[in-house]
Amino acid sequence: MESIPITLVRKKVKNARIVVKNSTTVELIVPLRYSQLNVDYLVESKREWILKALSKVKLRENAVQLQQNERFIRGKIYIIHERLIDTPFIDYEQARLYGRMNHFEGEGFVRILKKEAKLFLSKRLLELADEFGFRINKIQIRSQSSRWGSCSSEKNISLNWKLFLVPPFVCDYVLLHELVHTEHLNHSQNFWNRLSEVCPYVTQSHQWQKQFGRAVLQLHT
Repeated sequence: MESIPITLVRKKVKNARIVVKNSTTVELIVPLRYSQLNVDYLVESKREWILKALSKVKLRENAVQLQQNERFIRGKIYIIHERLIDTPFIDYEQARLYGRMNHFEGEGFVRILKKEAKLFLSKRLLELADEFGFRINKIQIRSQSSRWGSCSSEKNISLNWKLFLVPPFVCDYVLLHELVHTEHLNHSQNFWNRLSEVCPYVTQSHQWQKQFGRAVLQLHT
């Protein structure tokens, strides 16, 4: 029988709950006087659910595991080619990064990505708005850990810079999703009908986000 890596946490809570934090850490949070007998019973009764949850987490983690000389941009693996130059650059056609290794590490690399993301996402959003007749007010590119984008009643659209990391069809889906919100602020049937008119890959995008979205959102955090 497959073992489950459980960490028992006793807190001032009313009910026990299970939290799958990553592929190697499962926390069982229980009330202070919760008996060991109840702990054992809960783990055993939820064994199948825990193993399935761990399997899903492992898939997400493995989806974006990279080698030391690899980086994930626009849904592709980019290879770092070290050059003794002061200004790094990205070759999008060949999926290559040129520069010193430290250019593509830590906060320095995040600054490069954010700069590229701001230019690309703003331009692409305006292109799609013009193509499909949407009107927008302001565009913001932000850092977010759980959302890809949002749209206000004033038609201000906020986008997560990490959309620059996902495949183009997923990026376009999110941008079109927010653009449709300039006409329909809710998720009514009218919203989904309009989105389907302008975006032919709604289902594929949902599938990609379900499988890989959370892992990408955790990159560079």
